[in-house]
Amino acid sequence: MIQTATKTKFRFLLFLTILFLNLNGIGQSIDSRLWTGLSLEKKLNNRLEASIGVEYRLENNLAYFDKFLLEPALNFKFNKAFSIQLTYRYWFQQNDENNLINRSRTSFELNYSKKIKDLNIKLESKLQYGFADRLENASFYSKNLVSRNSLKLSYSIFGTRFTPFAKFELFTSLEEFNPLNYQSRAQVGSDIYLTSKTDLRLFYLFENEFNVLDAIDSNVFGISLKYAL
Repeated sequence: MIQTATKTKFRFLLFLTILFLNLNGIGQSIDSRLWTGLSLEKKLNNRLEASIGVEYRLENNLAYFDKFLLEPALNFKFNKAFSIQLTYRYWFQQNDENNLINRSRTSFELNYSKKIKDLNIKLESKLQYGFADRLENASFYSKNLVSRNSLKLSYSIFGTRFTPFAKFELFTSLEEFNPLNYQSRAQVGSDIYLTSKTDLRLFYLFENEFNVLDAIDSNVFGISLKYAL
């Protein structure tokens, strides 16, 4: 049993190592950003859960307002392994002329989770349709259909309140039936159990853009609070 736990920890640390090695050698303009968020969740029954989240973002080395997000969602669990989620995102952000621009998009995702001892593996495949997050890319992609696929590993540290995690995500534009990878995100952080209804998440995310106009890499620091009603 001790040997199995050691193998599980090794797999998690190996994933973290590979994640950070993939960040080396990336050399284009870099911005620093801050994402802060709050979400409320409510179980409607054993399978269906509703949530709503808000998020406030800063960019340009944390000096300027980027966007404010409002995101309601519905999640349906088929069983312990599979679930689907429907999400609507509305946001407004400030353009170069200091005008507020409204944007929105919808997404549908299929999730698969498997738990091995204290290690949880999650695969997520998402299709989203709407405007790009960045105004600079909105004219390039217009209203675009995007595929987002990710792998996330989280590890519950027995006897503590901490569940560290690592996640890698790839963005692919499906416009005009011509798949094009244009962005990746590598993320590490930890969920922190505060109370039976409240969790805090701290994370660092590296965002790499490519195959887009005015590509920018970003160091994103984040903090969010989740409360179960």
